Amino acid sequence: MPIEPVDTGESLYRRLERTAVELFDETWARLRAGQAPRIPQNPAAGCSHRARDVGHIDEIELDRAYRARELIDLLRARTFPPHPGAYFRHDGRKVYLRLQLLWEDQLAESESDGSVHRD
Repeated sequence: MPIEPVDTGESLYRRLERTAVELFDETWARLRAGQAPRIPQNPAAGCSHRARDVGHIDEIELDRAYRARELIDLLRARTFPPHPGAYFRHDGRKVYLRLQLLWEDQLAESESDGSVHRD
């Protein structure tokens, strides 16, 4: 599944979910009949993580040096409402961040219908 620059953890998950349902619909008859090809997966070709495995990356250290891509990718991955996602601390309180990522034409469209506000 290609990852688009405007993807967040949520948008990618939803796209994968739709694709999995489509694939299941396409192959269910062959699966039920025992005629679906069986192809072993290459364990090095993908990865998975449990929530407890990625929770440690939620805190953004304000005094740490991040490469821009690294920080944006972290925020993209952790933007998955209703989960709180990434945060930084200010005066002992957590400040949560979520990204809204839009292609240029989507921004123009959103501004014209009032769904994006610029101050």
